Amino acid sequence: MASQPTSSVGTTSRKRKATEDLSQNPHTLKARKRIEALAKDPVRGQVEKAKAADQSAITVAKRKVVHSAEYLSASPAKQEEMVQNSAAAVKLKRYFLSISVLIFILIWL
Repeated sequence: MASQPTSSVGTTSRKRKATEDLSQNPHTLKARKRIEALAKDPVRGQVEKAKAADQSAITVAKRKVVHSAEYLSASPAKQEEMVQNSAAAVKLKRYFLSISVLIFILIWL
């Protein structure tokens, strides 16, 4: 049995590319600049993560509605209403949850 080389947590075996070797695609440059800006401003990074989590929750809720038997048997107008209602319900739930978290934080400060 060959022994595996040990590595410390957080290290990788691959070296990073030099700056001049990175892609010069305009979309890649824009994304790299955005990620660097988020790394410099942790509050903005947290806001972006929260927005992404909210959007993900909305997408999951919509997907559940679209795959339900009630949705499949409904008229197109009713289907659209069902999707909109599910998105609104998730938004409200997450909004009130975030308010309660903020109140909790403020009480304990």
